[in-house]
Amino acid sequence: MLSTVSIFASILADHLRKKGIRISMIRKTLNTIGFIGPAICLAIVAFVGCKPVVIVALLCLALGLNGFAFSGFIATHVDMSPDFAGTLYGFTNFFANCNGFIVPAFVGWIIHDGQTVKNWAIVFVTSSVVFVITSMIYNIFASAELQPWGIHQDEEKSNKKEDELAKNDPYTDTSKL
Repeated sequence: MLSTVSIFASILADHLRKKGIRISMIRKTLNTIGFIGPAICLAIVAFVGCKPVVIVALLCLALGLNGFAFSGFIATHVDMSPDFAGTLYGFTNFFANCNGFIVPAFVGWIIHDGQTVKNWAIVFVTSSVVFVITSMIYNIFASAELQPWGIHQDEEKSNKKEDELAKNDPYTDTSKL
């Protein structure tokens, strides 16, 4: 489901971009769907009790909706810095994967007293809150616009390009006067 939704979200992002919508707005909207959607699903899971079919359906829906994030914050790296997108993604992915160490310890601490519905509700509500907070941080501080530092300019290549442009520019080409 995640893959299908991710493909749909990328097609939607391209369609919105062709309509002239600012790239930051597209990324923030899709990221919001990809984070707030799962937050709502996880919050509902916390309060449905022991209904395994409903819980599995909500978790599948949460994972599917999270596919919108691939056209949200993940694509932002390429938008803001095409030449350094891999490096940027490496940094952000490092911090995102720190949760792989923190979350199991947190869940173990919460369910230490027993795997009760109440304890698991705390885990799911906490996950929901993390989704909401990170979505808000992204919406407030992120920009998908190309950054001035986002393109590596080799000084020699840059000078050659400027010379070539000047040579082909009828306003600066003095040989045609």
